[in-house]
Amino acid sequence: MKIGIFNGGPRKNGRTAAVTASLRNRFEGCGAVTEEHFLYHMGIKGCLTCGTKSGLENARAMAREFASCDLVILATPIYMWKMTDSLKAFIDVLCAVCKDEDDISEKVRGKRVAAVLTTDVDENVAADAESAIELISEILRMDHLGSFILPFADLDRIGGEECQSEIRNFADKIMKVRS
Repeated sequence: MKIGIFNGGPRKNGRTAAVTASLRNRFEGCGAVTEEHFLYHMGIKGCLTCGTKSGLENARAMAREFASCDLVILATPIYMWKMTDSLKAFIDVLCAVCKDEDDISEKVRGKRVAAVLTTDVDENVAADAESAIELISEILRMDHLGSFILPFADLDRIGGEECQSEIRNFADKIMKVRS
C-alpha cells in the first residue's frame, strides 16, 4: 500500500509534522510505503502558486503523486479557523488538474482520503477546514475516511502515550477501511 501525506504546515518539526511522523511510523510498521510532502517548502503557497512557474509545476507534480497513492492524508495546522494557504493552494490545483486531465480525474475518483488537523485551541476552530475537506472529497468523488483533530496540540502532548494511542487507533481505522 502506498500512502501519501500532503502536509500544508510550514514547519517540518512542528506539531502537525509530529502527528504525521507518528502516523508514518504506524503505517510503515504495517508494511505500507509512506511519503510525506511538505507543500509549503515546494513553493505551493496560496494564490501565488498559479502565478509562479515553479509553484504551479510543483503543485501539478503533487497532483500526479496524489493520484498514484492508495491512501492520502491531508494534514494542516489550523490558522484562524482555516487550513494553511499551502494546503488550500494544493487542493485548488488538484481540482483544476482533475477538471482538465481525465486520467488524473479518473485516478482520484474513489481515492481514500483522511485529514489531520492540529490546533492550539479547542477542536471547534477546525470545523471549517474539516467541512472543506469533506466537501472537496465529495466534489472529486473521493472516499473521505474521517479526520483526526488534535486540539490543544503541543509537542509534549503529541509525544505522550494517550495521544500516541489515539494516533495509532486512527491509523489502524483508516488503513482497514475499504471503499
